[in-house]
Amino acid sequence: MKIDETNPRPIGPLAGGLGPAASTGSTARVAEQGRPDPRSKPVAGPAVRVELSARSRELAAVLAAAAAAPDVRAERIDALRRELAAGTYHVDPVVVARAMLEGRR
Repeated sequence: MKIDETNPRPIGPLAGGLGPAASTGSTARVAEQGRPDPRSKPVAGPAVRVELSARSRELAAVLAAAAAAPDVRAERIDALRRELAAGTYHVDPVVVARAMLEGRR
């Protein structure tokens, strides 16, 4: 599969001097079709600064810790799989109802 010109409009200064280059006094030339002139020098835009909230940093730390933690319940999961495969796994409805009422998952 071949994809050609998914975004035919240029990103950056617009023809007619309405883009960011016009407001910064840049001398970059724009060709008639609205595309940057290949003979012009690249226009440096403003620096972009991104700050993450304390909550997002906390979430990233928790996710990293969870990814690094060993799977401590592997034996239990294997036992449940064996019981399911053998048809011997039974759910206690009282335990499930109690957990639901307590808000556990």
